[in-house]
Amino acid sequence: MAIDLTTSPTSLSILETVLYAHDLAAIEDFYRRVLGLEPFASSENRHVFYRCGHQMLLIFNPEVTHRPPSEGALPVPPHGMEGQGHVCFRRGFLARFAAAHAERGRIRERCTCTQLRL
Repeated sequence: MAIDLTTSPTSLSILETVLYAHDLAAIEDFYRRVLGLEPFASSENRHVFYRCGHQMLLIFNPEVTHRPPSEGALPVPPHGMEGQGHVCFRRGFLARFAAAHAERGRIRERCTCTQLRL
C-alpha cells in the first residue's frame, strides 16, 4: 500500500520537540517566569522536560548528553546538536503571556510565528 504524501494524516502529531541549552537553570527560570511552565522532569545539568498539552518539550545539555550512556544505564542514544534550534508556540499561548510580561521583553512578528525575546 502506497503512502499518500500529498495530504497530512489527521492522526499525525508531534510527540516531542528537543532543544539544547548549556545553562539549564536559566532555561527553567525563563520557562517558569515568562511562560508559566513547571518542569515535568529534570536532572541537574543534564535535562529539563516540560509537558505542553499532549506533547513534550525536552531540553538537553549537549555537553552531557552527547556521550553514550554508561554501563547499566538506560540505553538512551546520545543527544546533541550544534547551532541554534527553535520551538514555536501557538500565537494565543504567547499572546497571553506577552501581555502579562510586556515589561520583561518585546514581541516581534516574524513569518507566521510570534517570538518573545528577552
